[in-house]
Amino acid sequence: MQPIDSGIPLPKPVRLVLINPRFPESFWSFRWALRELLLDKRAINPPLGLATLAALTPADWVISIHDENIEPLPAQPEADIVGIGGMAVQFPRQRELIRYYREKGYHVVSGGSYASLSPSAYEGLADTLIVGEAELIWPQFCHDFELGTPRARYEQPEPVDLQHTPTPRFDLLKLSAYTTASLQFSRGCPYLCEFCDIPILFGRKPRTKSLAQIHNELEALHPAGVHNVFFVDDNLIGYRPRARALLEFLAEYQRNHGYPFSFGTEVSVNLATDPELLAGMRAAGFRWVFLGIETPDPESLTAVGKKQNLRGNLLDAVRAFYRAGMDVFSGFIVGFDHDTAETFERQYRFIEDSGIQVAMLGLLTAVPRTPLYERLERANRLRRDVQPGDNTGAHTNVLPLHMTYEEMIAGYATLYARLTSHRAIATRIHNKLRFYRESPFPRPINPHESRALLWRLIKRGVLRGGLGSVASFLWSLVRVRPSLWHLVCQDWATGFSIQEYTRRCIQDSPQGDRVFAEYCMSSLSHRLHTQLVQGLFKIDLDRFRKPARLRIVIERTCGPVDLKAALRILDRLLRRRQTMALVLVLKALPAECNTCLQHWIDRLGRYSDRVTLEWEEALIHGIDSSRIAVTARDPA
Repeated sequence: MQPIDSGIPLPKPVRLVLINPRFPESFWSFRWALRELLLDKRAINPPLGLATLAALTPADWVISIHDENIEPLPAQPEADIVGIGGMAVQFPRQRELIRYYREKGYHVVSGGSYASLSPSAYEGLADTLIVGEAELIWPQFCHDFELGTPRARYEQPEPVDLQHTPTPRFDLLKLSAYTTASLQFSRGCPYLCEFCDIPILFGRKPRTKSLAQIHNELEALHPAGVHNVFFVDDNLIGYRPRARALLEFLAEYQRNHGYPFSFGTEVSVNLATDPELLAGMRAAGFRWVFLGIETPDPESLTAVGKKQNLRGNLLDAVRAFYRAGMDVFSGFIVGFDHDTAETFERQYRFIEDSGIQVAMLGLLTAVPRTPLYERLERANRLRRDVQPGDNTGAHTNVLPLHMTYEEMIAGYATLYARLTSHRAIATRIHNKLRFYRESPFPRPINPHESRALLWRLIKRGVLRGGLGSVASFLWSLVRVRPSLWHLVCQDWATGFSIQEYTRRCIQDSPQGDRVFAEYCMSSLSHRLHTQLVQGLFKIDLDRFRKPARLRIVIERTCGPVDLKAALRILDRLLRRRQTMALVLVLKALPAECNTCLQHWIDRLGRYSDRVTLEWEEALIHGIDSSRIAVTARDPA
């Protein structure tokens, strides 16, 4: 590591390590599908922002990108600078990593969307804070760092011209570990929904890259064997003339290269009222779109300023996408001021009738600086004990108006449970595919790979779900064209993933799980009675947490025999109860326990986000934090 001597230029090349912190499990993790079906994949999307930042860095710098979602982080990298990005949901882990690397003596730079939205949360954390879009201020930081005079804060107050954005350094990403690669064509959204932070971060006037820039990015991805590409734009059709030009370009590129890509993106619902633009999406190779439907209630849409959803029938709009050969993912929100206990049934009926399988249900969440946040703050309707970030968990910082907070949470959990039943998954498949038009440009499918995926889906999902799951799966294939069976399987994989997430993180822990956890706690207490009396172990059970959580504190005086005994029982607990969670707190361990611990961490890593390791020295000892959640918080 190269320390900084203020005012003395550093010898080149400067070494830069960029880090994407681990995401907590959420609706979008799709952990079940990654764990059970896509065995060679570790995450959904790569960190496009860090790859873009790397491209803005001087060419003679030595750069590496580490994504904690797919690989362990380097404990002591050969670096002069450690840059750590992050969204709101990543902030707790981002903060831990900033402190860790800064204590090790690295110059730590922090940034990302949450730093731009709430820079006050980063006060005193990093050596340098990047606030706003990086195209102009990151090169300035790099220049200053080479001179030995980096500032504590760089801020870009105005939107930047995307012509300054270079082709991301895709070569620094392990693209084969992700299901989808990412591109960006535009930033900004012309609409002003009350709860949305996009107009605050990127403005209401959409800015776009040139077609030549997009061509260069596709040319960089094509040789890498990438086939699935997500345009991360918050609304790809925000500026329609340029969106049309993009679609015409993409259609021509696809024809000239044999249709190598399947695209997905986010658009506003009113695209369904523009047949020409919809046809352009189809011709360009878009296979799915994400729509912010939010609610079928026109009063709520009007109140939050989402008037673009009022320009036609929402159900007809969804089916227009199906007829164009595009699947629909969508976001739905409960907790608006007009919502009551009857809202949950209305949402359920719409989602069922629409056939939307990837229906992200969220509780209304107020993000700082949005009009919603300011209005609710004035009305004293914000909970200060809930961090705004992920809105797909069973909590929010918003107090509803026409029901109690507890009623909203209970209704939300019940709605999720209904939508993730096997019968509901099959019903939505039928309601979608009776309107679905096949893509005219199907990508070649590897028969061997497809058979292997189908077998894993049946063995690990359908059969494991019991007779009800088998019956629903077979019924979902009835009267469906064989050419669309791959969509049926895709929806079941999605359904099983959301179902597992719901059972563990949204619904109350089943009574059987709580009883079994108490049994395991009793077994541990009996087996480790002497050690408990001596204070070597501490055990407690949070029965009503979602998911129910067993917490074990292991003291430094614990020996290998005692550690093995404890971990063996914990392995059994996690293997037999899919909704249980474990927190393993290590205050410290003698050296002779390291080998045993590493072996059991590998085993516990099979349970992914159900296991959290609290250990101050976790990074130093090389724990694979991409397989098991690691936190450096003080367990005391």
